Amino acid sequence: MIELCKSKEFVLTLDPVEVEERVPAVSFDVVVEMNLSYQKARLEIQACWFGNDALNDFESRLGDLIQQESGDVVLANIKGKPVLTISKAGKNINFIIEATDTMGLGKARIEVPGYSSELQEILGRIKSYPKSW
Repeated sequence: MIELCKSKEFVLTLDPVEVEERVPAVSFDVVVEMNLSYQKARLEIQACWFGNDALNDFESRLGDLIQQESGDVVLANIKGKPVLTISKAGKNINFIIEATDTMGLGKARIEVPGYSSELQEILGRIKSYPKSW
């Protein structure tokens, strides 16, 4: 499991489920939990498929974002729908996690602020994960 973010207020994990070598792609259970003063939310995207190229591109672009003053990085699922967006403006970042029902019946979104110093930690966790892609 990759714990991208883990604090008392915000947890974001990618837990591998399956690897598909023909496509090539990996599915993860994407789980986000937000615990604020009077709010609590949990979103779980089960068996969310990502192409290997998308995962590698996300890692590379995250490294680039650390060096930039502002911008954003998007991790989209295999159908091109954004699942995780990290936006940076100065010392502040925003995490946006989105889930879209495959039948098109609904969409869920959690948005949590953070600090740009967290980007280096996230990148380190991704780089240290023993990748199968």
